[in-house]
Amino acid sequence: MKAELRGYDIELAREIKKTVLEFPDVQGAYDLVLNNYGPDRWNGSIHIEVPDFYSADRLDQLLREIQIKVVSEHHVVLTAIGVYSTNTQDEDVIKARQEVSRIALSHEYVRQVHGFYLIKENKTLRFDVVISLDAKNRMAVFKEVQEDVKKAFPGYTLQAAMDTDYTEE
Repeated sequence: MKAELRGYDIELAREIKKTVLEFPDVQGAYDLVLNNYGPDRWNGSIHIEVPDFYSADRLDQLLREIQIKVVSEHHVVLTAIGVYSTNTQDEDVIKARQEVSRIALSHEYVRQVHGFYLIKENKTLRFDVVISLDAKNRMAVFKEVQEDVKKAFPGYTLQAAMDTDYTEE
């Protein structure tokens, strides 16, 4: 049974994500949190995924453009935009991302993997796993995913985080 989300405007959240994804090079929009402080008084935060070759000033410009567009179109002030960097240059890393996603998504309540980044030099995998609110034991599902990824990538350190998507169907 779907968990009830009182006071959360799921349609507004979906529209904001759609707006953010319209920007070139934004490869994903995740972890949107909205706070309602009364009529027409929304603020929020979101994570975006961008290519690993972005410079600091290019990223700063993108974040400002996103904030301006979201406030003008949706009347929501994004007080924070977190950034996930995505490996774009190495075919082996791209294949590893696909394999981690395949492993995670093979679990019933896993809805998404995002924020993936692999550092070959110190054998580290970073990623978030979105687990449905419908799961009876979300932590157990998360631990199973971690165990399966560790089996597929022995010797790697995992920096994995369990995540929630409040806009899930």
